[in-house]
This record gives sequence, structure tokens and C-alpha cells, in this order.
Amino acid sequence: MTISSPRYSYLLNSNELPSALEKAAIQRDIIELEDRLSRMRSAVSPVRSLLPEVLGQIFVAAATMQYKPGERIDTARVVDLSLVCKAWRAAAEMTHSLWADVLIAEPGPQVFDKVVAWMGRSGTTPKTLRIRLSNPYCERHVEEGLVDANDEEISPDPEDPVSPCMLNDVPLLKLVTEGPPLDTFEIGVTSTSCLRALLLRIQKEAPKATPWMSLRSLDLRLYDQEHDEQQWGEWRETSDASTSMFNYLPSSLTSLRIRLPRDISSQTPIHIPASTLRNLTSFTIVCDWDGTQIATLLQHCTKVEYLDIDYNIGPRQLWTRETNALSQHNLPPRIHLPELRTLKVQYIPHCTAEHILHFIDAPALLRIEVGMKETVEDEDVDDEIEELTILRPICLFINSLGLLHPPRAAILKSLTINNQGFFEAGFSDKDIISILSPLVSLKRLIFITVRFMGDEEKAGDSFAVMRRYMADQQMLLLPSLEYLELTNSYYDFPLESLLRFIGTRHQQYARHQASAVGNKAPDPLRRVVLRDIQNVVRLEADCALASAQITDKPDDGPHAPNREG
Repeated sequence: MTISSPRYSYLLNSNELPSALEKAAIQRDIIELEDRLSRMRSAVSPVRSLLPEVLGQIFVAAATMQYKPGERIDTARVVDLSLVCKAWRAAAEMTHSLWADVLIAEPGPQVFDKVVAWMGRSGTTPKTLRIRLSNPYCERHVEEGLVDANDEEISPDPEDPVSPCMLNDVPLLKLVTEGPPLDTFEIGVTSTSCLRALLLRIQKEAPKATPWMSLRSLDLRLYDQEHDEQQWGEWRETSDASTSMFNYLPSSLTSLRIRLPRDISSQTPIHIPASTLRNLTSFTIVCDWDGTQIATLLQHCTKVEYLDIDYNIGPRQLWTRETNALSQHNLPPRIHLPELRTLKVQYIPHCTAEHILHFIDAPALLRIEVGMKETVEDEDVDDEIEELTILRPICLFINSLGLLHPPRAAILKSLTINNQGFFEAGFSDKDIISILSPLVSLKRLIFITVRFMGDEEKAGDSFAVMRRYMADQQMLLLPSLEYLELTNSYYDFPLESLLRFIGTRHQQYARHQASAVGNKAPDPLRRVVLRDIQNVVRLEADCALASAQITDKPDDGPHAPNREG
């Protein structure tokens, strides 16, 4: 655009005062020029030169959202990105992973056609269908009309109609029998009866070649999502194993995640068929059960490689403290899991930490994540008076699995300690050394929401404890450690002491390597990550010296901590 108005052209080369009309004309032209300049800059923007494949991966990062227990694609964001322009839509459509994850949160018209059309753009990418419906009025499903005690569908009394199940408003049966092939199916409902009726219908109407019969991963959640998981449906599973709803699960499953209601009695069995459990390579259990159900299920999981047990907030699992606890319940004294590589156990009650899973035999275990739960102590549970530290029950738990003694201690590669509900005094000097010193092959060490420094009489400075241990014993602690992460540490965090520990460790490693092989090999610890560290204690002048010790050679790589989050 050229400036052609004769009304103010003379002002551009003079210092004359413009009139009100001239000033208004100039301001209007400035807006037009700025708009044109913005569009011209946009025309040469680097984003226009991005390959569609790169742009698609950016879309994946932008559309991925946190979703327990992992992540999922936000379809609304995918739609927004696709509507920007033709080029962005083309890039989105060629990125198949954007279209492979669908969440149905409420029933609506033409759900089947919409899901099929959406997933049709995902190509051969493994597909995930999620159903998250919540209806507290489905409780009468079995008692008043849809399914009787023998799993036969019957008609409800027309004079006393049954409150309709929301699953009936979603063509779910059609989706899992006639829809696109699924890799993962997740369903969250309130009523056990609704789920039981659905599984029965699928079994009766699904031919062998349907998506259901080739399903690899299944996630069953029985709770009220709309009420923040506080409202649970009543458990109505049959006590007869031959008529259990779990008999209707597809035989193709290799991954199963179950979250069942809180009102399950300690004597109530969970009849997942042994044939289904024997095929699993991944098994996640979220429960509040105080009985033997977990041990009963695990005895059949001979192929499981990933095991995640979340005890939630309720049970103390006191039965495991009994003499010959497993034999009393017709279980083998040791449950052998030969393929188990990753074990994640959350909300371990501290009063039974030493016994809760002591019956597991996992000779190939490489990675473990543990989280502790502080329970109310009484005379029948715990006779200790002194205040516990979080590491003491965790030490007992890890030791009960045989991981603090050879040969198991020399195999473990990753350890994560997660403080989820334990108001601990801090790290115990003795316990932290008891845990870390045997782990000679550990490569990753992660602490989440754990207090590192507090009352000197109770906790002390854990990094100083580790430094003194290496000096006193003339040995290197965690010689194979490559990655150290400290996340969301409340109370004051001893950053200076951490730096000194890393510097001392670096020197010790070089000294040990030099004496062993005749040269100074670099420390394998290449990355230290601090996330969400709120309060850092004051650094003294010699902190600079500790930092210098960390990077004394350019070719040793970065050793200084990275502050992230």
C-alpha cells in the first residue's frame, strides 16, 4: 500500500502540527500498514517451511494431555488445529496418531458414524476407544429387569420401568463388534450390573472376527467419574466362578487394568479366569481390598512383565503377617513371576510393608517404584513409638523382595521412591545407606515428594550422609548411576550439599577407575534433574568450589544439575 493522501503528505517531510482530520487519516493508514506488515511477515514465517511430517509431530505434542493412568489425545484440540488452514489440515490428516484415540464422555446421536469416520483417518496405527459414562441410577439394572440371576435378558415390567442405562444410548455393542479394529478399550461405569450385561451381550452377539475378539488391552473402571471417584457402585459379581462376568473377556488380552469398588469384602473372590491371567504381560490392579484377592490372581500371572498394584487409601493387608499366611488360604508359599521386569506398588501401608508382597519371587526384576502410605497405628498393628521415616518401611519392603542382597541387588536398574501419603520425619541415615549401597547396577534413581533435609536429630542431610559413607568406607556409592531426579521436594532443599555430593562422587569414580584400569574414565552420572523445588537453602561461598569440582574436565560432559519445572 502506498500513502497517496494529499491531505497530509506535506507532514511527512516537515514538523508541522497535523489537524484533527489529518491525524485521524494518519492513524487509519498506520493500522492498515501494520496489518499488511503482519501479513507479509506471516508469509515468510519459518513455520510455513516446516515439512508436514514435522508439523504433524508438533500437533501431537500440542494435543496430548495428561489422563490417568497415562496420556491421551484431546480430540477438540485436533479439530482446532485442523481448522487453521488447508496445509494444517493436510498435515493433521497425514498424522495418523492424532486420530487413533477417541473418548466418548456422553451419549449423542450418530456416535457410531462419528467414531468410525474419526478413526478412519488413523490408518494402521493402534486404536484406543475410551468410554467414560457416569449414571448413579443404573443400580437397578439386574434386580428390576435387564438381566436375571442366570444371565438371561428379560423384559422389564411396563408398569415399573427401569431407569435406562446410559450404555444403551451409546451404540457400544456395535462399536466393538462392527467398528474399526481396536488395540485398547477403556470403560468406566458406576454399576457392575451394567458392565456385566454389556459383556454378556458382546459374548452372545460378537463373531470371532470382530474388534472385540482381537482386543489387546482392556481397562475396566467401576466408579463414578463425575463425583471425583468418591461414589462407588455396588459389587454384584456372582460367587460362582463359572458364571463370573470375567469369563466374557476376550482371549486375546495381553494387558488388563482393573479398578473395582471399595465395598468388596475380604472374603469376596475375584473370578478372573486363570487362562486370561496366564496370557497377560501387563497387569494393573487398583483396589481397596483387605483380603487375599491380589495373591490369588498373581499366582496365575506367569507371563506378566509389568505389574502395577495401587492399594489406594484403604487396606492394611494384615493377613500377610500371619504365620503360613498363604498356605492358610490354599495359596503357594511363593508366587513365582519369572518374566516380571517392572514392579510398581503405590500406597503401601507402612504397618505391613515388610510382609505385604513378601511372597513374590521375581528373579528378573529390573525396575521398581514404591510409594508409602502412613496408616493409623494402634497396639494391634505397630508397637513402635518412635516417629517413622519414609525410608524405613520402604527399606523393609524392598528387602522383603530380596532386592538388597545378591544376586537380586546386582540386577536392579531403576528405583523410584514416591511419597504419596506419608508425613515422614525425613531420611534416616542408616536406611538410605541400607537401600543404596547394595545397588551396584542401578542406573536411574528418582525421588518424588520426599523430604531431604529437616530436623538434624531425626533426618540430617542425606547427601552429606552419602558423602561421609563413601569417605569412611573408601567405596563408590551407586557406581553405575546415570540419572538422578529429585521432584517436588517440600521443606528446604540442600542444593549445596547435593552439589558437593556430586563433586565428591565424581572424584571417587575417577580415582576408582584409575586404580582399576589405569586411566581416568568419566563418571556415568550424566544428568541430574530438579523439578518443582520450591525452597532452596542459602548457598555459602564454597558452593562455587563444589560446582567447579563437578565440571573439572570439558570432555566429562555436563554434570551440573538441571533445574526444570
